[in-house]
Parts: sequence; structure tokens; C-alpha cells
Amino acid sequence: MRKAHATLAVLAALVAPVILLVGCSKAPVEPLSRVYYSYGGGMLGGFSTVELVIHEDGTATLTTEEAAWHGDRITTRVYEVDADIVSRVRETVDGCKLWRASTRRDSGLQVLDGDTWHMTLRFGDESYSISQMQEISKAEDEGVDAVLALLREACQVGPTSETLSPRKVMLATSEGYTYTFLVNDSLAADGLCDLLPLEAVPEARGTELVIALSQPLDVSDAPLAPGDDAVGALLYRASTGELVIECSGYEAEDGLYELGALEWRYADGLLDAAGSECSVWTYDYESMY
Repeated sequence: MRKAHATLAVLAALVAPVILLVGCSKAPVEPLSRVYYSYGGGMLGGFSTVELVIHEDGTATLTTEEAAWHGDRITTRVYEVDADIVSRVRETVDGCKLWRASTRRDSGLQVLDGDTWHMTLRFGDESYSISQMQEISKAEDEGVDAVLALLREACQVGPTSETLSPRKVMLATSEGYTYTFLVNDSLAADGLCDLLPLEAVPEARGTELVIALSQPLDVSDAPLAPGDDAVGALLYRASTGELVIECSGYEAEDGLYELGALEWRYADGLLDAAGSECSVWTYDYESMY
């Protein structure tokens, strides 16, 4: 039986009840339409997920996401799935009656600083959840493995698309507030991340929060800032070599380049950071561990 790659401790008295999406043990009426599997966690917080979606016209797509550690950029890949693999996945799920595994009781095990796995099957409107925390049978466990092997096979053809999630730059104020910006893939944004972390005392200029950088950024492929009514734009003013955070709407100007924007467009209190020391940083595995 597949084991989590971590130490398992029996802490039955301390483990809260696991909430499961439990269906009846008889075969679902609708055909299998979705398989979702996640694996990860542990001390570094890395994870991977795979989702097979079978559409009404019989076509299917498979989407994977993975990150090596907490804070790392997430790689998303999308694949087209051959009809034969879809048929074999359904046969495996039916042959092993995997929906019945969702009715198995909690094993009383808890993973400490280790990776965990979880699978969800959907048949029409019914969902069935299986995890390593349940006392599933050897046949059911082997069925999960067989489904995963088929999903891995579907990935062998190569993805139709591959994307990376935006990097994040954080500004932490002396008042204890942290603002998170999603930054683009320009060389200027790369250069900014290379300068981090840094401690700075921002200056307020009207509705702008301005931070002087120690060296200029390469703007050769950076998009010009278009002007925006929204708050929280992260910009670079090449003429002065300054990082600019717009705390209100702004207008386009020559030499003003777009690096990113606030993740949640919430800029309340940002201007109050002027005149006091702030930390500007990005996730960096080497500096974290």
C-alpha cells in the first residue's frame, strides 16, 4: 500500500474528524466526469495536482499544477487526452469500485511535516473523496495507483500550453501591514527581484509612494505604464531610477514602466508608510532555507 513520504504518527485522540464528501456505496448513475488528485504539503509546502475533466462531447483535458516549495511560482500545463485513456480510466474506476472508498472511516493517522494525497471523483453532481487518511483496501489503493498511472501516461504527449504564475513582491511596513504585488516577466521586474530584499524609507509624492533603487533596471522589454484608474500599480521611473507605487489612479508619462500591480488592489494605508522603514522582498528559496 502506498505510504506518504513522511513520518506518520497515531494521534487518534487529537485528530479532528475528517469531513468527507461521501456518496452511497452503490454504483453512481452518471458516468465519471472528473478526477482530481493532489499530492504535497510537508515542511517545504511544495505540491502537485492533476485534474482530468471529461466533457459532454467525449473529449477530455488534463491540467496539472506544481510548485517545488511554498512561495515558488506555480507551473500549469494543459494536455489533450486520448479517448482510449479516458475509457481506461473509467474502466479502472468502475472495476475497482473506487467510489466505495469514500465511505471508509478515518484511520486515525495524522501526517506530521509530510506530504499527503487526496483524490476526488465526480459522477454528474455526486462527488466522492478518498485520501490516505482512510482505511481503504489494498484493491482500492491499487486502483488509485492505476488511475494515476493512466493520468501520467496522458502527459507523455506533451502539453498544449504551459504557463507560470506571476512572481510576488511584498512590501512590509513598520506598522505590521504587508502588501503583495504580482509582477510581470520583464527584464526590469527580473532586475527588481535581483535587488531584493532591501530596507528602504519610502517618500510620499502626492499619491505616489517612491523608493530609490541602488541601480537602474533594464527597461528594454518592459511595457510602458498605460495609466489606470485602479490603485496599486507597481511602476519604475527610469529617469530617476525609482520604484513607484501608485496609491490612486495615475496618468501615463514618458519613461514610466509597468512592473506589476497589487494582488488584491487594496492600497489603504500605503501612503502612511512614507517616512518610516519598510522591507521589500520576494520569495527566495535560498534565503528562506
